[in-house]
Order: sequence, then C-alpha cells, then structure tokens
Amino acid sequence: MTRTRCGILGLVGLLLGATCVSLASAQPPFGGPRKKKGAQKKDEANAGGLAGFLDPKRITVPTYQFDPLEDSVVVPGTEGWTMTWQPEGAKPHAILQVTQQDGETLAALAELGVEMVGAAGATALIVRVPPDSLETLAKRPEVRWAGELLPGHRLGLGVLSASTAIPKGQLAFIAKLFKGEASDPVVAAIKKHVPGATVREVKRPGFPEATVSGPHVSIDLTADGTTRGLQALAGIGPIKLIELRPPPRAADGGDLFEGGTTKPGPFPGSIIHVRPDGTECLHIVAQ
Repeated sequence: MTRTRCGILGLVGLLLGATCVSLASAQPPFGGPRKKKGAQKKDEANAGGLAGFLDPKRITVPTYQFDPLEDSVVVPGTEGWTMTWQPEGAKPHAILQVTQQDGETLAALAELGVEMVGAAGATALIVRVPPDSLETLAKRPEVRWAGELLPGHRLGLGVLSASTAIPKGQLAFIAKLFKGEASDPVVAAIKKHVPGATVREVKRPGFPEATVSGPHVSIDLTADGTTRGLQALAGIGPIKLIELRPPPRAADGGDLFEGGTTKPGPFPGSIIHVRPDGTECLHIVAQ
C-alpha cells in the first residue's frame, strides 16, 4: 500500500471516528440486490484511494471501498461476522448513501429520526437510525442505498492481517468508542464476550480526535485466539474503530515497557515486546 493511500485512509479513519458500528448479522442490505463478484472485482473496489472516496457511488471504510449496488458490502476476510453486544435501547448504526448530500436531504432524514454521526464517502453518511427502519429509509427518494454498518467496517489498517501474524503471545489493540458512549458498559461487555481479552486502560482522546470520538480502550488479545476475539470485539455496538496499539512512551520519548526486550515484528512498522515471563505482545510503531 502506498504512503499516499495510507494517509488518505488514515484521514478516513478519523472521519470514521464519528462512525462505524453494526447491529446484526451480515445480511444482504436493503436498496437493491447485491451482485456476486470475484476477488478481482473486490480488489478493484478497494483500489480507489482519494478518487474512490470522492466517487459518489462508492462507500469508504478504513480498509475497503465499494459500490453497494455492484460489490459485496462485506470486508474480505470478515464474512459471517455478526454482532456480539448492543446496549439495550440504543439506536443501531447504519450507512445511508444519499443521492445528494445537502441541507434539505439531511433535514428530511432528521425528521425520520436519523442522526448523522460521520461520513464514509462523498454521499455516504454514518448514522444512528430508529430500530427496524432501514427498509423504510431505503425506499426514500433521497436514499440510493441503506444498510447495516458491519463489524468488518470498523477494522483499521493492518488489524486483520495482524490477527494471524504471530502464533502465540498477545496483540495490542485500541478500541475507539463513539463520542458520547460510556466506557464502563463496554469494558464489562469486552470482559464477558471477548475471549482472551485483557483490558489495559481507558482514556479520553486528545484534540482534535476528541471532537469526533469517545473513550479509547486499550486491549490485549491472546494470539492463539485473536481472530475469534477480534470478531467478538468488532461486534460490540459502541465501538466505532479498532486499531493496532503503539507501544507506550516514556517521559523522555523512549519506549516504555514493563521490562523484557523487544524485537522486530512480522511486518514493517511493527515490534514485538518480549515480557519478562516470556510472553510476546505485538505492537504497531508506524502507520
């Protein structure tokens, strides 16, 4: 992946700081049937960079771009991923692709109880919607497509590939919550529903991310169950984005680890911390 594209999708990730969650299983969306495409078509759908983000027919999530009427809406590698937990009474999150993003369209949607929380392209809105309203919204003249925001839509760059990068030890992640979400229920849900998860800390993001994001939850997942744990983590409703976690920094700017040693990670920009007890934890140090 080129530096330019990484930067573009990093910006998209910040935009998705006000976006991204799902509510149920990866069912076919409303707004028209999906056409089955091969791997080559999937690659093409994810190769647009900034051009894809500005394309009015495409939706952009951190690692994937797609036309929902032509391509699979499911991020490759996350087929079959479903929701794990949603707060009782919470509005589910969805993607609405509108025919024109203007004040009149947004006002019409707001009257139907739609709350905009972010963007996923030139005409794609990340929204909170009233329960069981997607089918009705998809029939609106200003809506080209309406569908659930799926667990795979919330994975940051490198997260899915890192889940199989080391055979044992741990991998370090940050789960970023939607702005306004309380961290205590999410931490309880992680401890209950995510196998092999250890919650390290919860903190508020700094500016400017605090304008679009809620608390950040630092999590370690055991490597031998990372894919299963990651799937469960991505299915927790208030979580909008999951990223690889950089190592902590000391006051002098150096790496801060609780003893042990470090060694190069399995892919560029990664490092493995070998703790005194011999366990390994994969971190990202450059994105």
